[in-house]
Amino acid sequence: RFPASLAEVQRRLYEEGHWEGELVRFRKHGGSVVVESRWALLPGKDGRTPQAILEISRDVTDRKQAQDALRTASAYTRGLIEASLDPLVTISPEGKITDVNTATESATGVPRSKLIGSDFSDYFTEPGKARAGYREAFSKGAVKDYPLAIRHVSGKVTEVLYNATVYRDEAGQVAGVFDAARDVTALKAAEQERLRLATAVEQIAEGIAIMDLEGRILSANPAFGTHHVLRPDEIVGRTLADILNLGGRDREIVRKMGEALDAGKVWNWHLNRRMRDGQVREFELAVSPIRDAAGR
Repeated sequence: RFPASLAEVQRRLYEEGHWEGELVRFRKHGGSVVVESRWALLPGKDGRTPQAILEISRDVTDRKQAQDALRTASAYTRGLIEASLDPLVTISPEGKITDVNTATESATGVPRSKLIGSDFSDYFTEPGKARAGYREAFSKGAVKDYPLAIRHVSGKVTEVLYNATVYRDEAGQVAGVFDAARDVTALKAAEQERLRLATAVEQIAEGIAIMDLEGRILSANPAFGTHHVLRPDEIVGRTLADILNLGGRDREIVRKMGEALDAGKVWNWHLNRRMRDGQVREFELAVSPIRDAAGR
């Protein structure tokens, strides 16, 4: 099977004196092979008039199959890279961007054509820190959870954790660094809110404790210990029934508390506590369930 018409092959052969290209040859008993073929005109005794055609062929079927497999694998890999929501970049040893995915364009506001060939560190709020990060990747082979911030052309800043690893060429030499930047803006905001709430819990006048499903206290704020005339180190690991000195009523009270929590309700109870100064004070105890993402 010719890649072009036989007439076109003959035309080039007689005009240029040779033709070369790939041919598909069919085997006698089925199947086919791909060959690289070169045709040349052999002149007659007068040195001018073509006498015959010389053909030299080389079977390249295995090589073609390997090339097709490589193209398929490359397309698959490219699809995975483009599907990533994280900005992915490859960097040369000189710190120049050699490839990016669509998420990088979105994070920077810069098109791929301008990103490729530019300096990697220019797209961060701290270029020097970014430069130090990829240099560390080249020297150590990898960098993990390196904090940086990407600046969009609009001025928007996205905080990221930068992870990088070197990749090598066929000779085993370091060819560049593959970088991934995970957007942690929402995570950092959530962590700040958690710290704010934790600080509030520590400073609040109400006693607050967290228990496991067996009623063992996992953590408590200072006010909780004060209300129960206990030091913080005396609270964790003990059960609520033990701390409240419920005596023979513990089973009944714990049962009622469990029934309320199973129903997703807040359980309330009033109790009296004798303080260190001898005074008896009345407290209201409110116990509510903490649920996981699945609602359990």
